[in-house]
Amino acid sequence: MTLAKRLLLGSAAAVVATTGAQAADLGLPVAPAVDYVQICSIGSFTGFILPGSDVCFDISGLARFQANFGSGLDYTSNSPSFDSLWGRDDVDFVSEVELNFDARTMTEWGLLRGFVRLGADAEGEDYGLNVVKAFVQVGGFTAGLTDSFFDPVYTDYAGASLGGGFGPSDDLTLFGYSFAVGNGVTLSASIEDNDGNSRYAGIGFVDANGGLLTGTGAAVVLGTNGSGNFQDTENGFALVAAVRVDQAWGSAKVAGAITEVDVDNTLLTTNGPLPLAADDTEIGYAVQASAEFNIPVGMGSTFGLHAIYTDGALSYAGLGGVAVASTATTSIDLGMDAIISSTGALQTTQAYSLGAGFDIGLTNMISAQLDGYYADVDHGAAIGAVGDYNVMGLRGSITYVPVSGLSIIAGVGYTAYDFDNTTAVTTGLAASPTVVDTVDDIFEDDAFSARLRITRSF
Repeated sequence: MTLAKRLLLGSAAAVVATTGAQAADLGLPVAPAVDYVQICSIGSFTGFILPGSDVCFDISGLARFQANFGSGLDYTSNSPSFDSLWGRDDVDFVSEVELNFDARTMTEWGLLRGFVRLGADAEGEDYGLNVVKAFVQVGGFTAGLTDSFFDPVYTDYAGASLGGGFGPSDDLTLFGYSFAVGNGVTLSASIEDNDGNSRYAGIGFVDANGGLLTGTGAAVVLGTNGSGNFQDTENGFALVAAVRVDQAWGSAKVAGAITEVDVDNTLLTTNGPLPLAADDTEIGYAVQASAEFNIPVGMGSTFGLHAIYTDGALSYAGLGGVAVASTATTSIDLGMDAIISSTGALQTTQAYSLGAGFDIGLTNMISAQLDGYYADVDHGAAIGAVGDYNVMGLRGSITYVPVSGLSIIAGVGYTAYDFDNTTAVTTGLAASPTVVDTVDDIFEDDAFSARLRITRSF
């Protein structure tokens, strides 16, 4: 730089400085300093801080299109004939939206976090918006709508393409505490609100005198009011405790839940000549052990497995309401928490489920998922083998991520049911029962499903 240029730039700087000082002295307005959005990090979480705030905030979500195909099982229709509910093929297109809002701040009490997830879906002209999650965390406490502390670390991998896992996954409202012991070990306990849409599979009844049901020793679990649910869900809670380990090899978890199986006596006494349970309250429980292992195959591959046993808490095994047929006034449900026998005794349902699967990273853009599942449901001595069943499932999918934020998943699934009876099923009031068909004819032995899912996440 020449001497002349240096003198010229120095003179200009002096003039600007002098002008600014004079403007301030004269009381003229001076442009304020610009406050920019800042990037922040709390642990592995990265977000941004808005001007005037101290909250580390992040917004994420997705937009999704999916095409669904199902063949075999269809248990949502209100047809007057059970025959028409089975063996139908179904194809539909669905759009989904998900928005996540995550706010975190470090305080003297530890991490303070608020999280909200909103989900909406549209099928044809039907639209719906739901609060999927909404919870507060401070220190080790969690309060709000979120995943149950009971849930396994592995349910399935291909469920992303076929919808829903093989294990329990319903969000519910809870209050819990988690304590990090050290070396990757965490102890957790919670009290969780079990409403009718999450962890209650309902209570059914039988009538050995041929009223609502026919056959030797009664037939199938049958209820009224179009729900088949004689469970009292008011003020229903579960106590959950869990131990989790996170290490370089993966994660493992053992958990247990205790809940109440309580009969709604009002429904019993207002829906026909039904036997009132001699003992209208039982204790239900569930236990699970699960693990997910990092395996040296492909790129970022994992292997997971779980085992769940329940007594009076069928939904904790990912079951309950598995096979249902309904009309406007009656319903049949082969998966319930308990049965009221013809003698008025309340007998809980036992079940277990086993699952395992692989998620194999074939390349940095393509991965493959495969899951297998088996479950057995035993309604006990209340109805003998009638209404008992076992189910086997197999799912597979391919995930393609061509660019960051875009995933294309294609998956197929097969489910096979084995029912332990051929008893006739009836509907209508006890005074005038109408035989519809046998269980084997109503409930098909297998079902096939397929889905194409295109997701843009951000």
